[in-house]
Amino acid sequence: MQGKVYAVIRSNEAPYPPFADYHTVSLYTRRSLVKYLKFRTPAEQDKWEFEPDSRIRCKGCIHEADGKQLVFDVSEVEFL
Repeated sequence: MQGKVYAVIRSNEAPYPPFADYHTVSLYTRRSLVKYLKFRTPAEQDKWEFEPDSRIRCKGCIHEADGKQLVFDVSEVEFL
């Protein structure tokens, strides 16, 4: 999937679903559907060095919860 990083959120910064238990990067895609990249640890999130407004292409496993698309196990990130 491809899109623009909107926000980088730590689990303690937004204690409500779909953010509560994971470190999250919200990604706005071309079709205006927000996807949430989910990371279990801050180190896992930090290794990609996400910055708001950067454009990325990434690979991972998509799941749906509460009507939102969540992406786990991010295996590759390419900055555009």
